[in-house]
Amino acid sequence: MPSKKSSSDKETTTPMWIQLYFVLASLVGLVILIIGSSVGLNALLSQYVFPLQPRTSAPPVPYVLQKTVSDAEGLTVEEQQLLDQWEQDYQRWLEEDSKIDYELENRKRTYATALAMILVGGPVFLIHVPFVFRQIKK
Repeated sequence: MPSKKSSSDKETTTPMWIQLYFVLASLVGLVILIIGSSVGLNALLSQYVFPLQPRTSAPPVPYVLQKTVSDAEGLTVEEQQLLDQWEQDYQRWLEEDSKIDYELENRKRTYATALAMILVGGPVFLIHVPFVFRQIKK
């Protein structure tokens, strides 16, 4: 009489390509997690431990433009109006630009990138690594 095999007698093997997928996905997740963490740590250290000196002034307007706008001889009325409008636009731009803290914006962008990498790499790693450890135990 044929003997019934119990479930413990059956060895289920996972195909090699699936094992390889889980190992590679775990490694990619770990690399993304490490890069994101190091970028975030670097941003925090550069902000609080090793702060950089901010720029103190904006670049000056080229002398040629200042002279052209103030000494606009030989220009037509339309060209003079265009130059005057440009000067007003430039002054408005300078005022708006002075209100922007570019260092803060750069830090925000760096933190957002680091957080995104951690939020992507962490789950990828945590989802795939248990499978790898189960395969190692077999």
